[in-house]
Amino acid sequence: RPLLRAAPSAALTCGTSCAPGGSYNIINQDVAANGYLVNAGTTITTGNGVTYQTIPGQPVQNALVAQDASLSTLANGDPTCTNSSMFKTYFGVSLNDYKASPEVKTVPGCGQANACGSLLNTYLSQGWKNFYFPAGAGNGVALNNSAPFSTVGAPGAGNGVNIVTDGDVDINGGGITVYGLIFTNNGTVVDNGTGSASVVGAVITCQAQSSNGNGTITYDSNALGGTGLRPGVMARVPGSWRDFTP
Repeated sequence: RPLLRAAPSAALTCGTSCAPGGSYNIINQDVAANGYLVNAGTTITTGNGVTYQTIPGQPVQNALVAQDASLSTLANGDPTCTNSSMFKTYFGVSLNDYKASPEVKTVPGCGQANACGSLLNTYLSQGWKNFYFPAGAGNGVALNNSAPFSTVGAPGAGNGVNIVTDGDVDINGGGITVYGLIFTNNGTVVDNGTGSASVVGAVITCQAQSSNGNGTITYDSNALGGTGLRPGVMARVPGSWRDFTP
């Protein structure tokens, strides 16, 4: 069973409102994903410095999908995100089941950039690709250019990471590239910083999103697992059998 059951089709997806600001660049030139840039359950508010790039020849407004009934239904039915309604849509399991998976590394104490960089560097070097960062004081995800690495994940199908948190996400500072999916229950501090920090893959927030950084979100289906066999966990298959006598 793939950990990420269904990839989003937009570079930025929000359960309620999306409000990218600062000097964000949001890019989706994937024809199979219809070039969708932002998908919101309610409104999309674009800051003055935000730039959009979609499929050549497609009007940008066609790639900004607001008032999405399916997203707003999920958000309205789970306003505190505690029932994992949005999370289940993409991962197929609850947040509790995800973080209990043997393929997922829980990383507390990652709310401060200096500490978080060292922690994440350790687990990346051990081969972990799926992460859960708990919410609460001193938690969530905070990265800047003090981290002992420049990339999280790598290009190519199956090489991306899943960064999941019910806290804040703050990627602040230039030179950091995250390949994969960022999912947060609290998207009000999703900040790609003051440099060239970027996400190659997609970002999903359970409820509202706002940001004021200068980074880039580039939709990439390969970073989200590609079209082939995605990394996942062993699961029981209903109706299976054995061909031997115990």
